[in-house]
Amino acid sequence: MHGTASGFLRYCYGLFNLAQDNSSAAAYYPINNWWCLVPYLIFTFAFPFLYRSKEGLFFASITTLSLFAAWKHGMAREDVYHIVGTFNYSLIIFLIFYLFHQKKQLSFLILAGIALGLFHLNMQNAYAYQAKSYALFDGPKNLVEYVQNLDKIKERAQKASQKNIKSNRLPEKVVEQIGQASVDVYPWDYTIIPANGFNFQPRPILQSYAAYTSWLDLQDAKHFESALAPAYLIWDLNKITTGLDIGTMSSLDYRHLLNDEPQTLLTLLKQYELWYNDANYLVYKQRSSPLKTTSSIIQKDKASWGEWIKSPTSSSGLLRAKLSFDKSILQRLKSFFYKDEQFYVYMKFADGAVQKYRMVPKNAVDGLWINPFVLDPTNSHKQEQVVAIALDASNKKILTDQLEVEWEAIDFVDAPNCANLFFGKTREPYQTLHTSSHTFEHPM
Repeated sequence: MHGTASGFLRYCYGLFNLAQDNSSAAAYYPINNWWCLVPYLIFTFAFPFLYRSKEGLFFASITTLSLFAAWKHGMAREDVYHIVGTFNYSLIIFLIFYLFHQKKQLSFLILAGIALGLFHLNMQNAYAYQAKSYALFDGPKNLVEYVQNLDKIKERAQKASQKNIKSNRLPEKVVEQIGQASVDVYPWDYTIIPANGFNFQPRPILQSYAAYTSWLDLQDAKHFESALAPAYLIWDLNKITTGLDIGTMSSLDYRHLLNDEPQTLLTLLKQYELWYNDANYLVYKQRSSPLKTTSSIIQKDKASWGEWIKSPTSSSGLLRAKLSFDKSILQRLKSFFYKDEQFYVYMKFADGAVQKYRMVPKNAVDGLWINPFVLDPTNSHKQEQVVAIALDASNKKILTDQLEVEWEAIDFVDAPNCANLFFGKTREPYQTLHTSSHTFEHPM
């Protein structure tokens, strides 16, 4: 599947990186009932020892890690779709243990039922929870229809797909000019490819929000510098995300899109130029030769959580803030067994407005995008300058208090205004931000 042994090893290392900061980058934080969860956890990881036997210990040796993975997968994201998977997997493990254990004890069924019942009670706290309805005969009926009418099902699905992606059609003139040249889509809506009949050239990490470690980000950055880089890049502005006043540059879970992949974004600035734009899309074309850049650390600051840090005045290039801090033992333990804290950056602008975005610490090491800030590329006006930032977290009591911020100035040789031009920003600022105020309240 991966072509070579080294390809397989790279795949495994990629999975390791995907697991590294998932609980910080892609987590919801509903209020849990730990009076329900703790008894569930005790029974789930202790039942092979409570019902001790040679078979039980062997069963524990082959299922404990997978149960822990199911717990982490469900509780890190903790929306209704993920947490149901944890419940179902626990149910399957309990049933398998009971069926194949020589001593089929009634007490095991009772305790397993109580554990699952308690977990189900807490499931109601999950994000977007809704009670699941069960139709007894839907399964057999669907199976019969699948066997008897497979061709019709395929035809209906294809028609529905074509109808749903029709809105992602670009203007005919743009489609014709791109032709069969290689195309990638940013940040994640790949239905644009079949909607326009483009020649797809994907990058290693398909969704920008999933490149939440330096190594993952680097794979995409290297791709756009290689011979496999697409001739065109289509930047979708109609993403389905939620948040208040965070603009069309929003990413998943209240993050700013330009902070998802710092290394990749810098590579895109050097390798591509804006070729076409409208209210829905930015279309970039590969440059004949990449721009040259110079970078330097122009200021270093030490601060605490919640403290405003004045941003330095930079040139007309790109200003980024590289964040680093040591993890405490308590933070590491909580991150491993449950999930990490929520981390935020507050941006204070020259006009007095303040914006709040979620951030991922492992990506913030490579640089948070500060100036020129981009909120809405659907208009040609530049945004006001960011004059200060503050960093915050959900539970600062278990975090180290000392933060280090390195301010990196990146200049584009022979293209000093590249960062603004990349997003079609050619006109002076006007009141671009909705006035909003945020305090450093606990995010919970």
